[in-house]
Amino acid sequence: MIEAVGIANSDYVEVTDSWTNKEIWNNGIADLLKAYKGKTIAEILAVDVTTANSVPSKVSDSSLMITGATQGSGRLLLAVQDALSGLGYEVYEGEYHYPNAWDSTAPDYGIAVRVVLNGNVVEAVGIANSDYVEVTDSWTNKDIWNNGIADLLKAYKGKTVEELLAVTVTTNDSIPSSVSDASLVITGATQGSGRLLLAVQNALVAKFYEGWNATSMIELADTTFTVEGSTVTYDIVTKGNGRAGSFEIKVAVTDGKIDTYEIVIDGSTASRYTDKIFTGFVGKDAAFFASIIGENGEIGTNDNYVSNNITTGATKSNYLCLSAALFATSNYNLALANA
Repeated sequence: MIEAVGIANSDYVEVTDSWTNKEIWNNGIADLLKAYKGKTIAEILAVDVTTANSVPSKVSDSSLMITGATQGSGRLLLAVQDALSGLGYEVYEGEYHYPNAWDSTAPDYGIAVRVVLNGNVVEAVGIANSDYVEVTDSWTNKDIWNNGIADLLKAYKGKTVEELLAVTVTTNDSIPSSVSDASLVITGATQGSGRLLLAVQNALVAKFYEGWNATSMIELADTTFTVEGSTVTYDIVTKGNGRAGSFEIKVAVTDGKIDTYEIVIDGSTASRYTDKIFTGFVGKDAAFFASIIGENGEIGTNDNYVSNNITTGATKSNYLCLSAALFATSNYNLALANA
């Protein structure tokens, strides 16, 4: 809990004498400093400051703002957050959004968040600044969301990363229609509640997969795995790669080597990549796949394998499928440890 915030001596310019409205800052700073008292460290770290060329332009918590002195308020908050760093808290950012189905020119529906963790436990969730539409003004029941969001954010406190990642959100064309944990829903505002949870999960995915290998072409938020004995079975969703769309691939790995490899959804241009599939993935380990693909999308350093097993004319699809194999094998031990 914050007991007090004071301004320390420095050579920095807190407010310039040439600013005609400098009294806004001078008259408001005492109350602004008092506004920090009683807030937790996590609550402060969950507040977002938007900057452009290091200059603050928006603070997501109006209680930590002097109206008319956004830059100074933002500088103060960033300084306080800097002072609170190194105390064992980690901050992860995430978002979830989709186009407005009724107006293609309107901003996307969505939300951005800052999730503060202490170890593996959520201490606070704050709404970050974004251009997404959190709740539309034309919705007659928008006060359901506005009046409930504070309590909904508090409902995340104390939950673990694994607990939150296990909650499911059913969507239709990206629009949430149900959430499996009723404690994370505002009754009458399911879409907004689902968007918030998906944004939080996207932030937590970064925490969960922190330190994992070969993630550049993997949609981590949609990728899951299960462990049974010494076998890790992955359900991998890849990113798109040029003209090749996203693939969904199921891979089973035992003792670091592939047991089975199945393309569930084919993302190739003609949706015929499965018919032209590579051979010889079963029994191969991470070192093998690392020898034939690179981080920049190239394939071919193991010329003998490439010439005999890789289908020409499908380079983008090849790279995605090889990336899934490398991800599954190179993270085998991490998956076992995080099961």
